[in-house]
Amino acid sequence: MYVKVGHAVRDLVCSFMERQDRMNEELLPQVIELPYRVDDPEGICRKPEVTS
Repeated sequence: MYVKVGHAVRDLVCSFMERQDRMNEELLPQVIELPYRVDDPEGICRKPEVTS
């Protein structure tokens, strides 16, 4: 019985860790971009101006 419980707990923990990894992969680019959004919230949508 303890072996089955141990396997179930290990599978559950591994599942949580994989989910956390996927979440981090999605959030990291947004966190990196956050200071730029805070500093220049309209600049994200604006096209860069070309100067001659």
